[in-house]
Amino acid sequence: MATTSLLLCGHAEAAVQFSMSTQAQNLQVLEDALLSYRGFPAPPLRSSGTLEVVTPDGVLRADKVHGEAGPFVRARGIQYAAHPEGKLRWQPPVPRGPWSGVLDATAYGDDCIQGPFLNRLQEIGPARMSERCLFLNVWAPVVEHEHEHEPPWARGSLPVLVWIHGGSFTSGGTSHYGADRLFSYRRDFVLVTLNYRLGALGWLGGAAVAAESADGSAGNFGLQDSREALRWVARNAAAFGGDPTRVAICGESAGASMVETHLALPDPFAADPT
Repeated sequence: MATTSLLLCGHAEAAVQFSMSTQAQNLQVLEDALLSYRGFPAPPLRSSGTLEVVTPDGVLRADKVHGEAGPFVRARGIQYAAHPEGKLRWQPPVPRGPWSGVLDATAYGDDCIQGPFLNRLQEIGPARMSERCLFLNVWAPVVEHEHEHEPPWARGSLPVLVWIHGGSFTSGGTSHYGADRLFSYRRDFVLVTLNYRLGALGWLGGAAVAAESADGSAGNFGLQDSREALRWVARNAAAFGGDPTRVAICGESAGASMVETHLALPDPFAADPT
C-alpha cells in the first residue's frame, strides 16, 4: 500500500468586495507558489545538456539542469496513456505501454483542450492544446558519482510527490507549472505533475457515454486519467530515484477534490489495478 497524503487549498467564502474572478486568481497564485517558489529570488540556472533515463517502460532523453542546490533532471512530455482521440475519445485511459528507441522528454506535451476561464484567459492563449494531451513530467535530483557505472540518482529511495493541478475541472495543465525554481532550492524528493482530460471530454456523464465506454463508465474519465498516471509512477518512480511505496498525492481546488476521491478508491498501486 502506497503512503498517501492530502493537501487541500480550500476556497474561502467570497467576501462582498471580491469577485469570483478575484477568488480564482488568488487560488491560482497559491498554486503557482507551491510549485515554482514564486516570490523567492530567481536562482541562476545552467543547462548541461541531456542525459538518458532507463525506465521499465523505455529510455527517456531528459534535460540536466544545474541550480543553486545542485543538478537535477527535468523530464517533460512523457506520454503515460494512449491519446484519447477518435475511437478512444469516450473511453477510459489505455496504458501506452513500453516503447522502443529513445523517447525525447525535453519539452512539455500539449495541455488538454479547454476554453478561456477567468484569469487563465491570457495564460492559456499561447499554450498548445489538443486531445493528444495525456502527458506527465518528472523532476528529480542528480548526484554526481565518482564511478561512471553508477546511475546519476540520489543513493537510496526518495519520497515522491504527485501534483494534480486545479482549474475547476475545465482548465489548467502542467505546462504552466514548471518546478525548476523549486528544485533550485530543494533536492530531497521526486516531483511528478500530470495532465488529465478537462471539461466535457473528461467529465461528461450519462447513459449514452456509458453505453459507448469499454467498462460502462461515464463522467469520470479525467479522474481515471490521473489514476493511470499514478500507475505509471508506481512502475517508473524508482528509475528517477523515487520510492514507489512513499508517494504523496496533493492538489489544489479541482486537484484537491480528486485527491479526496483517490483516497476513497481502491489502491491504484496494487498489482491488479482492477
